[in-house]
Amino acid sequence: MAELIANHTGIAAVNHSAHLRIYATAVDGSVVESQYEGKWTGGLPSRNTIGHGKILTPVSATNLGSFNSIRVYFLDSKNQLQEAAWDTGKGWYTGALSNQFTVAPFSSVASTFIHEKSTDLRVYAQLSDFTIQEFVYTPGEQWAKGASLGRALAGTNIAVASNRADHPNLKIRLYFQDPELNIVEKAYDSEAGWYDGNFRVASSIPRCSLAAVSWNDSSFHIRVYYSVVEDSTNRIQEQCWDGGWAQGQFNQPSIPGSQVAAISLSPGDLRVYLQNGYAVTAVSEWATGPSGWGIGTRIAGEYS
Repeated sequence: MAELIANHTGIAAVNHSAHLRIYATAVDGSVVESQYEGKWTGGLPSRNTIGHGKILTPVSATNLGSFNSIRVYFLDSKNQLQEAAWDTGKGWYTGALSNQFTVAPFSSVASTFIHEKSTDLRVYAQLSDFTIQEFVYTPGEQWAKGASLGRALAGTNIAVASNRADHPNLKIRLYFQDPELNIVEKAYDSEAGWYDGNFRVASSIPRCSLAAVSWNDSSFHIRVYYSVVEDSTNRIQEQCWDGGWAQGQFNQPSIPGSQVAAISLSPGDLRVYLQNGYAVTAVSEWATGPSGWGIGTRIAGEYS
């Protein structure tokens, strides 16, 4: 897989506990799936392609439960949103969002299931007027445009996290770069609707990479990952919400322009995926452990 993965590939990750799925793109725009069930398998365009996007398409993924439903989003050559859908007992098929909405050619994409047991979905992309647009799916209804979330830097990456709670406790947090290059947050709470969140990080990198992951225990926790240049080195860093925003411990080198994805295996047990030059374009895994962050024992794209 490593020799076929595109440089600066989009990266998306989903999991159920320690069962993992990674999505990346081959050099021809094929969206391929890697699977971890005790060891990494898959990741070959000839065997594991779940969809075909434009070259260097952004990729986003979200899932429900023990992979009962997986949704992967990307753009085709006409810059139309595409949905590759997996449901237990059905396998992979073309999802209902496909070919319905055209977005900007520079758009990124982010997605989340918003209820733990329901196929309510939210997808976020950028339109040609530079605004961030929400797309909404409710079971039994058609995909439709939701909220317009304001202007952003053209080509900004987009990340989203939600607590997957039923009304009145639903929380959605959306991250992107504004035209002044700040990474900002749009927040949704069931009782308040959308409003400006208090996350704000100044960035010197236009279109910096972005990922977000969240989990619930007695409260709502968020981690946001983003690219910086530090001492002439490209790195991915972390901001943490545990009742207030603080700089996290994750601070790892990456190739210039690497994308990033993150998942939570259990509360506080995290995995981050990025390109750091291993095997040229392989996607490397970083994991939390007793002594903090370390390189994962598994490398998505190392095998053939």
